[in-house]
Amino acid sequence: MAAKHHLSIFSFSSRVVDAVRVRLTAFELSKATIRFTAAMPLPDEVVRDIVRDRTEEIAGTARELRRRSAHRATCRALEDHAQHA
Repeated sequence: MAAKHHLSIFSFSSRVVDAVRVRLTAFELSKATIRFTAAMPLPDEVVRDIVRDRTEEIAGTARELRRRSAHRATCRALEDHAQHA
């Protein structure tokens, strides 16, 4: 499909696309992109699921990054304490 003939959702997540893949057999899919046309739009329910899944994925990544950062800070504090003891 030429770009001027379709629209795309770039989920930035192959996991999100895989979660809805079976419901989109009539659409062109790649690893993290879904292509559709104005004449054949994505079902609203699928779009809601994509947004929900990606939002949850981003929130989970943010939590994991905060957890890792806190762990590193704790390790540094323990190392500093051990050096000064």
